[in-house]
Parts: sequence; C-alpha cells; structure tokens
Amino acid sequence: MTTPACLATIASMEIRTLNHKRPKKWSNRFYCLRHGRSLANEAGLIISDPAVGSSGWGLAPGAEKVVRKNLVLSGLNSDTVICTSPFTRARETADIAVSKLGSSGSVVYENLKERWFGDWEGSSYENYHRVWALDKLSRDNDADGVESPLEVLERLLTVLFELDTQYSRRDILLVSHGDPIDILLTWTFDQSLTSHMDLGMETAEIRPVIVRTPSSAGT
Repeated sequence: MTTPACLATIASMEIRTLNHKRPKKWSNRFYCLRHGRSLANEAGLIISDPAVGSSGWGLAPGAEKVVRKNLVLSGLNSDTVICTSPFTRARETADIAVSKLGSSGSVVYENLKERWFGDWEGSSYENYHRVWALDKLSRDNDADGVESPLEVLERLLTVLFELDTQYSRRDILLVSHGDPIDILLTWTFDQSLTSHMDLGMETAEIRPVIVRTPSSAGT
C-alpha cells in the first residue's frame, strides 16, 4: 500500500528531477483551455488517435456558447497568443477563441495533442478509469500501450519552453485536452504526476498555468 509519506517522497523526487528544466524567470503568462464539449464526449468514446481526432470528432452542438462565455470571464484580450492541439475539437475551440478575442490567429503545436490511450482507443469512456487507476501507481504507466503521464509532461514542457523563448510579456493560451492539461498543472503545483486525475479540468474550462521559478518551487 502506498502511504501518504511515500506519495510525498515520490512528489519530491519528481520535482527535483524536473526543476532543472524551469527557466530562472518566465517571460510570459500562460493559460490552459480545455477544448469545448465534443462529439466524442457526447458519444462517450475515447478518441486519442491523431489520425482520427484530427479529421473529425469536432465540437458538439452548444459547445461554442460555453467556450465564448468562459473566454469573456478569462479577461484575455486580442494580444493573446493562441496555440492549439491539432485535434479537430481543439482547433475548433481555438477558432472560437480567435474570433471572440479578436486575435490574429492560432498556431498548431503537435505536442499539445491528446494523450494516446493505446489499446483503449475507440472504446468506452469508462476505460479512462482503468488507465487512471494505474497512473496512481506510477507516473511511467504505459500499460496497454498508453502514453505515460511523464511522456505527456515532457512534450508539453517542450511547447512551454519554446513559447517562453519566442515571446515576451504576452498572454499565451494553450488549447489542449483533459489529461495533458491536468498533468501539466499537477507539475506546476509541485504535486506527484500520479495524482493528475484529481484536478479534473472541465470541457471549455480555462485556468492559469502557475509556472514558478526553481527558488519558489516546493520540494
């Protein structure tokens, strides 16, 4: 049985391992937007294959209204840099953001894509819980061919660091998916990746990414 003390030790090890990747000072403010409610959500299916998710399975009827409402509440403006997953449901959400905020456009980043769920692709949403149960045991969980939480984090950090080098003093909106965003935010909160599913980002929800410097990060 994994005790709270063990979980704390695991979290501390992860932080020490990954903290060296944090810039000494972040140049921009980052926000995450989970795509609006999609046709896959409506159907209760896992759609994580880029070939499938990028050619169909867009937003469900009524999703645009919720995305627009949350964008208004976010306080973001036309100067916001919008970056998106290549999946249709994310790109359509990014298009809404561009329209609502009056931004110049959006840029697709492959590394913002959905987590790959391996053998569970195309199956019932209920199988997410099978994956998450194993995630709780290890950040390296790749059972049944799934992409591990650590692998997801590594590719998201690639995007974050690239953008922070490219821009300065900008608001940057990352349009992505539930697990990728939960994993990234868990890291920024200095928590073990094995607890990422506890965040539970809702569709169309926007949250700031609190990226801290090594000196302010917990151990």
